Amino acid sequence: MKCLQEQAADGTHLLFLAAVYKLLYLLYTKDAATVDHVLRHRSRRDFERIEQSMQYVKRNYTNPITLKETADELSLTPEYFCRLFKKYTGQTFLTYVNQIRLQYFHSDLLQTDESITYLMNKNGITNYKVFLRSFKEAYGMPPGQLRKKQREVRDAGAISARSASSSGND
Repeated sequence: MKCLQEQAADGTHLLFLAAVYKLLYLLYTKDAATVDHVLRHRSRRDFERIEQSMQYVKRNYTNPITLKETADELSLTPEYFCRLFKKYTGQTFLTYVNQIRLQYFHSDLLQTDESITYLMNKNGITNYKVFLRSFKEAYGMPPGQLRKKQREVRDAGAISARSASSSGND
């Protein structure tokens, strides 16, 4: 106790505290820069992983794709990958996979005469009920109706183009 009173009287404890605070400040500012660097590096690496996962889906959308399989491809746990994907894309991984399949299906639907069942299988779609609901949400009608409507529009355009060219010949 007497030792503390002596230190208090001559002010050495204040010098000691000043040195401790200075050390804490240096550690904090150095660590803050290190933390900032790590976070930027980690964010870039995480973003690259999400891009890799999206490319993986686009290369493999015709095959069954699981969250675990994709996370394994990236050396991540499925839980972490799931959170990371949602953070960077705003949607779940499964929603993204289904969206890609839907886009390719839609393109095939309008560009080919293949059956809807064939196109579903070709594009990796296995659950017709879920797919049909998603398709209707995205395009406002079932696939068969959309194809029929698109053909009617295309045929009407061809007829009006023919009638315009034949009336110009008169």
